[in-house]
Amino acid sequence: MSNYNPATVLDAVVLVQLDVRASELSSKVERTRDLPSDQMPPAHLISAGVKHYADPKLKAPFNALKKRAERACAEVGFPLLKGWAVPKAAARKLDDVLKQLAISYVREADNLEAALPQKFKEWEQSNPGWENLLTRDRPTPANIRSRYRFRHMMYRMRPAADADDDPLNDGMGIARGSLLEAILDDVADNATDILKKTFEGKAQVSGRIMTSIGVLANKLRSFAMVDPLVVPVASMIGEVLGSIGSTCATLSVTHTSALRGLLELLTDPVKVRTHGSLQVQEGVITVDEAQTDLFHEPEPEAVVVAPPPPAQVSPLATATML
Repeated sequence: MSNYNPATVLDAVVLVQLDVRASELSSKVERTRDLPSDQMPPAHLISAGVKHYADPKLKAPFNALKKRAERACAEVGFPLLKGWAVPKAAARKLDDVLKQLAISYVREADNLEAALPQKFKEWEQSNPGWENLLTRDRPTPANIRSRYRFRHMMYRMRPAADADDDPLNDGMGIARGSLLEAILDDVADNATDILKKTFEGKAQVSGRIMTSIGVLANKLRSFAMVDPLVVPVASMIGEVLGSIGSTCATLSVTHTSALRGLLELLTDPVKVRTHGSLQVQEGVITVDEAQTDLFHEPEPEAVVVAPPPPAQVSPLATATML
């Protein structure tokens, strides 16, 4: 149905992996030293075998930035090899977003280091009688700061050998099918989540949900180079959203039902394949029409974004990774 070979399909996909680390602001409990025999510490100080030497709420900004990074990757890509596969055309914009998040993450880590001495005192004052537990073996602010890191890596995936007929490349024949399966499974998971959180038990929903559904359509269309079968469903979603119009008001029962039907279709990869296949067979869409200019986009650099030392910003490291 398509004249794309597996190597060409892989060449149009960039793999993005995140490496985001932080301090848990806690350490393992030493039972013989930390736990008195006559009185147990309160649950907010010790839980799951660890003691919290600072308020766990201090972790919130770092968790939020990590989730923003994961959401940015998920909006344009699908899970693959402990990362996200994204269209080459979307890689540069995503790279910029992740670099900005890395800068914010480093800034938060620097601010935390500066604030920790006071935060330690406040935590001790709010838990009188447990000062020895909280201060014993507590790391220094500088040691805690060293545990924070935010970086991302971008890879281009290649066949194992240069020669197409090399036996090392025998497994490449399944690449396109595996990628399409991963794409449809990811869209199905997102559609299921939207149905459960927004549509379940409701006759009408807010028009704001159209933005989330539009993201799924854009994601399908952006991966047309993997298989044009995804394009008809993406086009159908666009037509339905266009017919409803842009609104934040509550959608009518008719419009809500139409969107629910689209989402139910997306939850079933087999139905998406079947719909796309029929459209291609009937000539509604052709391989040439589905092909985008993704193959002609400038190749993104493989970038590692590492946090600079505290109180300064170092150049972003660039590495070539094959």
